[in-house]
Amino acid sequence: MPASTPAIELYSLTVAGDGQQSVFLREADFANQLLSQRFGARGQISLINHRDHLQDRPLATRENLSRAVQTLAQRSGPEDLIFIYLTSHGSSNHELSLVQPRLELNDLPASALAEVLKPLQQRHKVVVVSACYSGGFIRPLKDAKTLVISAARADRVSFGCSEDADFTYFGRAFLSDALNETDDLQQAFELTKKHIAAREKAEDFQPSEPQIWAPKAVLAQWHKMRKQQAEQALSAASTDKPRASH
Repeated sequence: MPASTPAIELYSLTVAGDGQQSVFLREADFANQLLSQRFGARGQISLINHRDHLQDRPLATRENLSRAVQTLAQRSGPEDLIFIYLTSHGSSNHELSLVQPRLELNDLPASALAEVLKPLQQRHKVVVVSACYSGGFIRPLKDAKTLVISAARADRVSFGCSEDADFTYFGRAFLSDALNETDDLQQAFELTKKHIAAREKAEDFQPSEPQIWAPKAVLAQWHKMRKQQAEQALSAASTDKPRASH
């Protein structure tokens, strides 16, 4: 995990909670790749539960999540942004499923996630919860430095958790579609809502109604980071241009 620099850095943590279905692994890995390639994530941690990866991927457990958050808090600086993406099954009492076949793991209630994230309370951060009933995570997590996006209302399910899918409905709409169309988080959320509503209507599903809590301070820091990254890319491009010979 690289240490912070004077520039605004993006750090990320992706979590695939339920190891019984491959869709969560694929969605978390796509999020990890997107944050690196499109948004310049400098330091990344990925916690994955999957039935075929017991030995070769760090497990998504409460303990590992806590260690990851502590590491991010230690290595990042006060100017940096932390992007956390969690994907799994969710319950109506607002617990994220943490399941690894052959192991006994405790699920992650919204209140417990809020406690785990306390070392990052001074960091601007984006927390995305892709799960059924994930709107129930917003109240425990939200504050002036934490932008929270949920795949569904607190009392609604979300869709697309099939074994052979590359994404959940929310994951495709947000990661693959919206964030490749715009780098504005608020606009990406609005596009996500639009895409999901159309798909659910076409398939005659009850609307999941994704939710957002978007503090101005986090949006401003995100825009500042993206502007800085664009300036760095422009500077690097001009430096790399071959000089004309005389």
